[in-house]
Amino acid sequence: MIVLMTDFGLKDPYVGIMKGVIKKTFPLAEIIDLTHDIPSHNVRIAHFVLKNAHRHFPEGTVFVAVVDPGVGTVRRPLAIKSGDFFFVGPDNGIFGFLKEADFGITEAVELTERRYYYKETPDGTFHGRDIFAPAAAHIKSGVPLSRLGTPVQEIKNIETPQCREIPGGIDIPLLHTDRFGNLIFSLTKEEFAALTKGGKFSLRLGNHKIDTISENYQSDIPIIALFNSYGLLEIAAPSESAADILEISGKSDKATVYVTLNLREGE
Repeated sequence: MIVLMTDFGLKDPYVGIMKGVIKKTFPLAEIIDLTHDIPSHNVRIAHFVLKNAHRHFPEGTVFVAVVDPGVGTVRRPLAIKSGDFFFVGPDNGIFGFLKEADFGITEAVELTERRYYYKETPDGTFHGRDIFAPAAAHIKSGVPLSRLGTPVQEIKNIETPQCREIPGGIDIPLLHTDRFGNLIFSLTKEEFAALTKGGKFSLRLGNHKIDTISENYQSDIPIIALFNSYGLLEIAAPSESAADILEISGKSDKATVYVTLNLREGE
């Protein structure tokens, strides 16, 4: 299985062309689209989506991630093995989560062997077609990573906002706003339980205060908090957009947005 994730959208033929190259290189490949609606050039969101989605695929899956504002520049094209999965794409931080303790990198190479390219001299604007798609196809056909290029010892990571302690609580950064306007924050259910210890708490974002955790999106409360399918804290507005109601839309592109978890009773 080869899974594609890009910021190409589906208006243009770029995704289809990549699939054609994969099939020409390895006709038996099964191709699945993860998403092609990553915001243009947004490596941070691509990093978040791939980190949280890849574990739900079968062993041996190859992920091709092309969110590549530096295409044609000196950034390296990579193929990486991590656990039971393979990752192909640019070295711009999109695969940085593989350096975390929960993941790990078994092998990584820079894709330098031009005989495995679609075009020996790739176009400077479409490495998804000329380098990454054929590399994924060759990996699925059984070509070892060591034949595709030269070993790489380090890959790039990106800075992601971190939680910060405040008197009586913690500020939790916004990681992602999905297409429904749900706000996804960097706090797991386990971390929340450890912080609150079953006691009273409140979550405050702007003028909105929440002091319960909902089980799902069915609620008479206009703004709710729950733990979503990623296992992360989410603030949502049932049947509406929390991002719009809370006037978050657009703000997170300019600065980090935080929700405050107060652990002092009554705050």
